[in-house]
Amino acid sequence: MTHEPREPDPQDSRQSGTDPRPALTSANVVDGIVRRFTNEIFALLGRDDFMAQLDFRCRALNNLFLGITPTDKYERSEWNSPSCLGEFLLKSRHISGETHHAARDFLMVFVAELLDVADPDNEFDGAVLEPLIVGVRDALLGLPPASSM
Repeated sequence: MTHEPREPDPQDSRQSGTDPRPALTSANVVDGIVRRFTNEIFALLGRDDFMAQLDFRCRALNNLFLGITPTDKYERSEWNSPSCLGEFLLKSRHISGETHHAARDFLMVFVAELLDVADPDNEFDGAVLEPLIVGVRDALLGLPPASSM
């Protein structure tokens, strides 16, 4: 089942009033997850096991956002599935792959873009990184790329 991209309420931190868990349909919640992931990636730079750690983290977020593995920490919606978010990521971001790995593949592309613009020998420029981070957040929420808006 394919769903059209939608506009989330950026102030909404939960999907429903009855579930106390943060919702993966909330811009604030997803933004926090993407920023923590980005910080983790920068902390891993230079480690011998960087690629293994990157793969592990990308797979974990793939499984979280696509509903592959259970979570008690976040509330999901039908959007968080390979047939919805996975298909959206592949099509809107022009990624070749399988829907059940789409978030992993998308995050790998994001990390490659981060490493292209970041200079690990100097302070990271937030102005350069911010559009990339916002783009990932928006994609995980089902928003089209800014260049197509």
